Amino acid sequence: MLAVAIERLEAELDAYLQELYEDFLAPFIPAKPEDQPQQFQHKVKAYCVLAHAAFEEFIETLSMWVMESAIDTWMNQRRPTDPLLALCMFYGVRISAVEAESEMQDH
Repeated sequence: MLAVAIERLEAELDAYLQELYEDFLAPFIPAKPEDQPQQFQHKVKAYCVLAHAAFEEFIETLSMWVMESAIDTWMNQRRPTDPLLALCMFYGVRISAVEAESEMQDH
């Protein structure tokens, strides 16, 4: 299910980047000798800024999915995952363990 959602998200990113290309870059490709930098410099910059924002949103969405999945896995199965451990380390969570094997560990 997650793979399908990622494929959909990737397809949306591809479609958006194609729209940006058509709006901002396609009119200048192939380059014409009479085209001057003043004609396309702001359009190229706009493309770069908007494309960067689109990639950032894509990564943020994937990161949220991974985080939510890691938390759900822990809450429902009590199974730690690499993303969960990374989150714990990032937020400075301290995990304490009782040294004596005969004593019960806290959750």
